[in-house]
Amino acid sequence: MMNWFSNDALAIAMRYFDLPQDEEEFAGVESFVGEAIMADWRRGVRNKVVLANKAIAEVEEHHPLGNKLRRVP
Repeated sequence: MMNWFSNDALAIAMRYFDLPQDEEEFAGVESFVGEAIMADWRRGVRNKVVLANKAIAEVEEHHPLGNKLRRVP
């Protein structure tokens, strides 16, 4: 269950990337980010900026599109 902290973290992380226009790819990235946030939430991380930053790093390092997603200027 996501709460407002994790919803804010999700929004921050998703705004970081120039996301794919394809709905399926977008949903895949969003789901990956959400899972990364929830994993850190379960570990006790409660700061939304830290949650977002860790999720961004996870996408960049482990998501199949990580090297194709560009940071929004």
